[in-house]
This record gives sequence, C-alpha cells and structure tokens, in this order.
Amino acid sequence: IDVVSTLQEAKEAARHEDYLMVLVDVNFTETSKEELKSFLEDIRLPLFLIMEEEEKKFLENLKRSTIVDVVYKESPEVINYIVQSIHRIYRNRTTKVLIVDDSDSDRAYMRMMAENQLYDVCEASDGLEALEMIGSDQSINIIVMDVHMPHLGGIDFLKYIRERKLQNELAILGVSSDEESLIRFMKLGGNDFVCKPFSRGEFTTRLNKLAEVYEYIKELDELSSKDYLTQLRSRKYFYEVGTPYVYDAYKRGESCAVAMIDIDNFKYINDTYGHPVGDVILKRLASILHGSLKGADIVARYGGEEFCILLRNTDEASAKIVFENIREKVQEEVVSIVHIPQAIRVKFTISIGMSTHVRHSLEKMVAQADYWLYQAKKTGKNRICFQEEYETKLPELV
Repeated sequence: IDVVSTLQEAKEAARHEDYLMVLVDVNFTETSKEELKSFLEDIRLPLFLIMEEEEKKFLENLKRSTIVDVVYKESPEVINYIVQSIHRIYRNRTTKVLIVDDSDSDRAYMRMMAENQLYDVCEASDGLEALEMIGSDQSINIIVMDVHMPHLGGIDFLKYIRERKLQNELAILGVSSDEESLIRFMKLGGNDFVCKPFSRGEFTTRLNKLAEVYEYIKELDELSSKDYLTQLRSRKYFYEVGTPYVYDAYKRGESCAVAMIDIDNFKYINDTYGHPVGDVILKRLASILHGSLKGADIVARYGGEEFCILLRNTDEASAKIVFENIREKVQEEVVSIVHIPQAIRVKFTISIGMSTHVRHSLEKMVAQADYWLYQAKKTGKNRICFQEEYETKLPELV
C-alpha cells in the first residue's frame, strides 16, 4: 500500500508502479474537481471511490467504466467494508466467471461489471455453448445465466448441471425479469438470483457475495478432507473417494492394493522425547508416504500413528515393491530435532499390513490389511505382512 496526499504525488506513483487498484478520496486537498476528474479518466487502473453523499454529481460526470465500488463517509464501519472489498477483489483474479445470455448487449454489460471486479470472464450466447465450455474448461467457478434463452434455457441447463455438479462444485447466479422463474430456478439448485433491470451495485454485490460463499464452502471441504497435522488426506476423504473406486475395481476385475501402516514403538517415542517430537515423526513419515506414491493413489492419516494407503491399478508384486521401498526409506531416515537442552537424533521404523485381494467394499480390504498389520507387529515389527487368500487365516468379515 502506497499513500499519497497530493495529486502530483499520485501522478508520479501511477507512472512508476503497478497497482491492483486506486483508492481515492474525491476530497483531495488543494485539488480542483476538474483536475482530479481528468486524472481519474486518464489512469488505466480500477478505481475505488470514497466521497460524501453530496458529491454524487462528481460521480455522474466521471466518464469511467472501471469503477470497482463507491462508498460514502457515513460511519467508521465503512473502513472495514473497504478492507474486505479489496481482499475480495484481490481474490477475484483467480475466480473464473462464465456469462451466459443470448442478448449481446446484456452479456457485454454483465461482462464489463464482472471484469471491473477483476474476475477472469468468458461468455456464451446460449446454454448449449455454455455446456461445451464447461466440459472443456474445468476452471470455471461461477456461471451467471439468463433464465430465458433459445436452444437450451436456464431452467433446463440447471437441471442438467445439477445432475452432475453440486452447488458447492459450481455456483450459478440466475438473471431474469420474471420473478416467478427465478424462484423456480432457486428451487432447482440455483445459488442466487438477480432481477432485471438491476443496478451495477446490486449485480456486483450479488456476484461477490456468491464468490465468497463458494470459497468458504470449498475451504470447509478442504479442511474436512485433510489432516491438520500431516496435511495428508483425512480418514473421511479416504473412504469417500476410495469406496466407489474399490467397488468399481471389484466389478471390472481390476487389481488394487490397500495397506495399513503403523509407526513402531510410537508410545515410547512420545514418552521419551515428548509429543512435539512425536509430531515431527508423524510429519516426516507423511512426507515420505506422499513422495513415494503416484498422483492417483490415496494416502491418509487413519488415526493416531496409523496411516492408510490405496494403490490404484496395482497388483500384488508391484504393491510389494512400493511398500518395501517405503519401509526401507523410513528405516534409513534420521530425524534431527533442535531440542532443549540439546539437539536429538531419532530413528524410527514402521510395520505394514497389505491387502491385494479385491473385495466389493473398501472396508473389507482395510480389515484384511489391518489383520496383517497386527501380524507384522506380532512377528517382530519393521516388516510387511500379507496373504492374498487371507480367508484361510481370518474369519469372513460381515
């Protein structure tokens, strides 16, 4: 943030620096309104204007389309609003909005307003074109859609999309002059709506609020799918994503492998060196596991010092190689920790139970792997145990 108090300083700054936007109090000291108006019309940056209510005439005479927002000096709370708005606009640069409307003029008007908020904007003239764009561009976050269009209208488009994407996966803002259609639009899965004709302020406020809610939901999903300490996937995510995959692999006769991994003597590490050291060990193991797998595989913290891995399209021989490499990496790892009163070096090992006998449920494969993990612990630790036909050793799990 650079702060200037004269128009000359503002001109100098604008010549030499790249800025996200210009925040302007139109009551510039010792500056005529004509000089300020000329400067604001020439500068090629988004404008955020602050003014007294009686200065609205200045805004009417300003020939600028790139005004991000206007706030009036009504209370100290305005400052909080400005700060939040600037944060919102900064984040908008990475949010992609698709404008869908069969009217060229309406589409251009909405595009202009969205681009003023620094959204990454693309457009389509009807629902069919929009479907093609969504299919080829997975980065689209928000759709602004006229409810009434030829070929594929907003209602039919919404029905089709909501069969494939939830509200927290793709946000849709409905636009129409028909209030009844907008209510129907909301009941069928629209996230919000705005009635025509609408003002610039109403449209941008609705769009920004929708972007904010969409981001909060995505953040909550991300938090629930990740383990806070290790940043690996959570147990919840492991089952949500792994369950349908294992079932499909079972039906298609494809191979996959599940492993349960446990840190040997972890209670001793915590009792001897303290839980902060134990946390470092957990994070180091998480890093080794994550770095040893392909992008499609899933590794999750199952609970405590236990981790679970699902290898996709992997047979028994390949899985053995993967897990043996992991076991050896861990065995060779030395964790150095600056610790009061002195630095310490800790070595640790892991035991692994593996299941490659694909069942119709992930839970059963995890139960197999957990059984063989118990056998690995019981027979000496720091080893892998498995058996393809585990039923000879383990009763059938219901």
